[in-house]
Amino acid sequence: MHIQHVLLLCFLSAVCDGDPLTPTEGSSLSVACSFSVPGRKKFLCKDECKDEDILIATEGDAAHSGRYSIVYQGGTFPVSETVVYVSITRLAKSDSGRYRCGLERAFMPDSHWPFEIRTEAMKQPEQQQRETAAAGAVTNGYVLLLVVCLSVVVLCAVGVLSYKWKTGVNTRGRSDH
Repeated sequence: MHIQHVLLLCFLSAVCDGDPLTPTEGSSLSVACSFSVPGRKKFLCKDECKDEDILIATEGDAAHSGRYSIVYQGGTFPVSETVVYVSITRLAKSDSGRYRCGLERAFMPDSHWPFEIRTEAMKQPEQQQRETAAAGAVTNGYVLLLVVCLSVVVLCAVGVLSYKWKTGVNTRGRSDH
C-alpha cells in the first residue's frame, strides 16, 4: 500500500467516525453521503438497516416520503463521486440514533455511509451563541487536519519525484547513466 493511500484512509476514518450531528427539535437536517461507485437503489435506514428499519428507498433520482427525502447525484468512477443527499424535516427527540444512507448495487456488495443524530431541545439564545462559536472552532480543526494531510501527500509526491530525478530512473525503470 502506498503512503498516499494510508494517509487518505487515516483522514477518511477521522472524518467518518466524527461526532454525532446535534440538530435541535423541530429543525431539519440534510446529510451528503459520498460513494465512489454508483448504485441502483438508494435508501436511508435507522439502526440495523433491516427491512423494517428502512425509512425511505427509491430506484429513481429523487424521492420524498413524509419527513424523509433522498436526492441522488450519480458520479462516474473514478472521475467524480456519487452522492446521496438525505434529509429529515421536523426532527423530534425520538429521531436520535444511528442512521445509514446507502446504495444497493447489482454486482457488488451494498455500500453504507453511517452517521449519528442526537436531537437536542431548543436552546436559549446565549447558549446557542456559545455553541456556534465552539462549532466554528471544530470546523477550523477539520480544515487544519485536511490541510496537514494534503501537505503530507504533496511532500511525499515531491520526494518521490525528486528521488527519481536525482537517481536518473526513467518511467521504464532503466537508468540514464
